[in-house]
Amino acid sequence: MQQIDDTKADLKNRLLKRMPEAGSFPSAMEGVTFHRRDVAEAPRNCLYRPMVVYMPQGRKTATQGSNKVFFGHNELMVVGIDVPSTSNITEASQEKPALAISVNVDMNLIGQLSLVLPWSVPVDTEPTLPLMV
Repeated sequence: MQQIDDTKADLKNRLLKRMPEAGSFPSAMEGVTFHRRDVAEAPRNCLYRPMVVYMPQGRKTATQGSNKVFFGHNELMVVGIDVPSTSNITEASQEKPALAISVNVDMNLIGQLSLVLPWSVPVDTEPTLPLMV
């Protein structure tokens, strides 16, 4: 457990060195972006594209209609489809900024992979609704 905590602390330190100020910073890898926010912010409209977001520090709220999703400190948000939303950072400060790493998901590639990879879920299972976690 200590090794995991050390790795998380190391990641936060590396992100803070890479992002000395608030903003969004593309990485050398296409589709991977690092984010830093130093203050909580009012909700704003956005369109979430298919992506995975890991937030090692801070908190965020995303709202779709009447459904609110809260996530932050060492949690993931996975978006599988385009989702109109409002979102805002709810916990951030200069001393402890909100940090996130977003990775875009290429749905065309996922579709191609689904055609060639074997299914691991039985075909006769109940369908499930898309979920934003």
